[in-house]
Amino acid sequence: MAAAVDHAYTDPERATRQLGNTREVAKTHYIDLPETVRDSRAVLEAWARGLETKT
Repeated sequence: MAAAVDHAYTDPERATRQLGNTREVAKTHYIDLPETVRDSRAVLEAWARGLETKT
């Protein structure tokens, strides 16, 4: 989530505030992590909205 906010707004401070962490913690653990898995945003968005998804 923080990486998405950072990339959408190019504002790591905004992502940091969203997480409630310090900038260092956000950058170290949540922002700009290399992509290591397939993009699952659509599935997560559907789940968050309570919609059924097929795997």
